[in-house]
Amino acid sequence: MKAAWERMAAKDPQSPMAQIDADTLGVPDEEITLTLDTSRHEQQLRAAFAAHISQQSPLDRMDGEAAGQFLHSASFIRVYPQPAVAGDETGLFDGL
Repeated sequence: MKAAWERMAAKDPQSPMAQIDADTLGVPDEEITLTLDTSRHEQQLRAAFAAHISQQSPLDRMDGEAAGQFLHSASFIRVYPQPAVAGDETGLFDGL
């Protein structure tokens, strides 16, 4: 996602989003305990972003590859109880 953010910033260097250091975004991969495939919900996600007309969607500045990466997965970190192995979960309710 870092590369996608950098492409977006290069496309519009004056944008407020371009001023954010890509290295400060997100969390280290090893902290993510679950990543869900959300690709089948792409149209609903696009509609949800478009519904917030008072805000500019980050999708407006993303190329197709970056938008696909952004919309096709959702990552989560379970805080409590801590998972035995990070990344070993298959659903939101694992371990509960």
